[in-house]
Amino acid sequence: MSVRTVCIIQAVAKQYRRPFFDLLYERLQSEGIVLKVVYSKPNDKEALRKDALDLPITYGHKVRAYWFAGYRLLYQPCLGQAIAADLVIVEQASKHLLNYMFVVLRVFGLVRMAYWGHGRNWQQDGSQWMELVKRILLRRADWWFAYTARVAQYVVDNGFASDRVTVVQNSVDLESFKKELGAFDDRRKLALRGSLGISAEASVGLFCGSMHVSKKLDFLVQAALDIHARVPGFHLVLVGAGPEESVAREAAATHEWIHYVGPRFGADKAAYFAIADIFLCPGLVGLAVLEAFSAGLPLFTTNIPLHSPEIDYLTDSVNGAMTDFDPRSYAEVVSACFHDPVSLRRMRESAREASEAFGLECMVDNYVQGVLACLNKS
Repeated sequence: MSVRTVCIIQAVAKQYRRPFFDLLYERLQSEGIVLKVVYSKPNDKEALRKDALDLPITYGHKVRAYWFAGYRLLYQPCLGQAIAADLVIVEQASKHLLNYMFVVLRVFGLVRMAYWGHGRNWQQDGSQWMELVKRILLRRADWWFAYTARVAQYVVDNGFASDRVTVVQNSVDLESFKKELGAFDDRRKLALRGSLGISAEASVGLFCGSMHVSKKLDFLVQAALDIHARVPGFHLVLVGAGPEESVAREAAATHEWIHYVGPRFGADKAAYFAIADIFLCPGLVGLAVLEAFSAGLPLFTTNIPLHSPEIDYLTDSVNGAMTDFDPRSYAEVVSACFHDPVSLRRMRESAREASEAFGLECMVDNYVQGVLACLNKS
């Protein structure tokens, strides 16, 4: 039997996706399937997040990126590799010019294509005509790899066959993250807290993520001032980088109880989760919810229509909370949690339990089953 090839096309290879691709490569290889991941160097705007990397040459294929219309359209010269593959999986994003080409090539039976993504722009900040195009094209594929059950339902509701949809349960490498957390013992926690000027008894809120406008860092700083007034000794730790990192820098320079430590990855990032009590993200919530839960940190956010599908993993008042988009309301809920140790302990336990339901192994298993089903479907 001839070896089959699956080609996944990504605009950029992200740090958090590396473990997924590593494991997917191994699992597909055991099924006699070769994985190729095509990706490009981040553009100047994307590079500000400082979270891209190069993939191993065993499966990674880096190509040039040609951006147009102010980074709103992208072309990657990999048409030949895609056509040669038995299945090409693309991000369901309107910016990818290749996607439109694949739709045409699929009509002539020259490519078998699958989408991987959100189904629509859940942030509601895209143009109406682009969303219309995305909705029309979502049916022009052979398979769908949906991030969550809500995405799968949206795809099916818009006319895609339910027997050609795989719910991957989008995740990250939680097991490695938990090991890194476990290696950070009480002595090291106290040392890190001490280096930041945080006492052992102080309440700590953590933000970790890309620092762009949809994360609402201005809101977070404003709410933190209120929380600090209500909770003596409260500290806020900000981890990440991006276009809005100046907000974090200025807040840390102004208030000694706010600490900006820049971008961190792996064990260095886990250290800050280990010394925190809760996770604060009033803006867009994505995969960070799973890392927070893995560390036993309940997540506090707001009800703005910006969240990625992974917001479904949050259960209000159980493993976190969702408040109105008002700094005072947000501060009240967070402060109340700090003032009720029993409730906080219960929420932390629920967060850890929630993290057990999602993980990289499960995601890869789902993904492989979807690939096999697609390749074997007539």
